[in-house]
Amino acid sequence: MDKLGPILFFTDLHIDVKNVSTRKITLWDEMSVGLEWIAEKAKSINARAVLFGGDLTDNCDWKTSDTYKLTKLLKSFGDIPILSAIGNHDVPGSNLSMVPFTPFGIAAQSARVITTHTDSTPAGITHLTYGLYDIDNSNYMIGLVNWGEKDKMFELFSNLYKGTKFGGKKLVVSIHLNIGDEPHPHVIDWKELDIPLCVDYLFAGDIHKGFPIGVAKNGKTICGNPGAVCRKTIQEAFNKPGIFLLYEEGKVEWEEIPLPQPEAIFNLEAKKEQLAFKNTFKAGLEAAKQAKSVDPIALIKEVATESGFSMESQTLLIERLKK
Repeated sequence: MDKLGPILFFTDLHIDVKNVSTRKITLWDEMSVGLEWIAEKAKSINARAVLFGGDLTDNCDWKTSDTYKLTKLLKSFGDIPILSAIGNHDVPGSNLSMVPFTPFGIAAQSARVITTHTDSTPAGITHLTYGLYDIDNSNYMIGLVNWGEKDKMFELFSNLYKGTKFGGKKLVVSIHLNIGDEPHPHVIDWKELDIPLCVDYLFAGDIHKGFPIGVAKNGKTICGNPGAVCRKTIQEAFNKPGIFLLYEEGKVEWEEIPLPQPEAIFNLEAKKEQLAFKNTFKAGLEAAKQAKSVDPIALIKEVATESGFSMESQTLLIERLKK
């Protein structure tokens, strides 16, 4: 074996080139910081490969210049091979056939990121079949499972395993889970996942909150989600995103990605008033429905005044109600 370091896994950046008024820094700038840190980490540990769990982008409404910036960020990993599952947000309408025409697909091809839709692989990686790759001079091979392809790919991996046993190598799967098919992402239990025995390690994307290492229903497969790098909402800004490091001897470690604190990302007071504004409006409407004797405009004025809203905000609330 050579002296290359562990495999690094991370997931879910949801890079969005648009911005909202309650953010102090753009989502693009924040995610750039995260991706740059991961690239430097991968190079500092001499990672033998980087795995990504999907949803690199949040949508496909990008300019060519934005795609170029993303390509440049991905190229910052240098010669370390990146293998990526494809998430539902990476393609319009979750249509995987559109991958080559998306910002994700264009950037991935230009930066030589390996996906199930790329035509070639860099040195050190052998493409075995659709979604399955061998890492040269390693105990591991990689399986990529895109959004919506779990059952198909698990069946493929199982059938291949029966014929070759993968040459004694362990199979590491980078998967973008289907929320619709799995337990709710905030209450997921790895023991609920039906994973074939040929999968030794399953690292999952699509679950933003992050779940620690556990064992699948089969009692053998090690599973985990390190937490999404993405922090589009205030709730997500308090999450602690991380990476997994998988060593040749089978040890898995989690490490937090240092990102700006919530108060550095969001204008918390503006966001708080925005949320309260919506809640007050809904409360006023609900009360008006429940009791005809209640004056919804008077109710909204009362609640808004107690909440310390400006006169401008109160006026907006009343105008919305009248509509």
